[in-house]
Amino acid sequence: MEQITERRLYAIETAIEVASNVDRNGQATILYKTKRGPLFFLRYWQGERDHLKAVTEEKARELYKMFPERKITFVETFGKEPE
Repeated sequence: MEQITERRLYAIETAIEVASNVDRNGQATILYKTKRGPLFFLRYWQGERDHLKAVTEEKARELYKMFPERKITFVETFGKEPE
């Protein structure tokens, strides 16, 4: 899936999955980071609905700490230890 958000093209096929959460209604929220830099985005997915949204690094850090499933470490995600 690809989507232009805030004048940037985000694609889950070329991004790195960082962390995820599935709520009681079955909606998955997945945090990704791009391979080319510290750009983060969320994928909201439920059934056939799919939507991408860019987030700041600060918001990505907050979500990383909240999401129960993590694919990569904090250091791999953000390049340094948490504060």
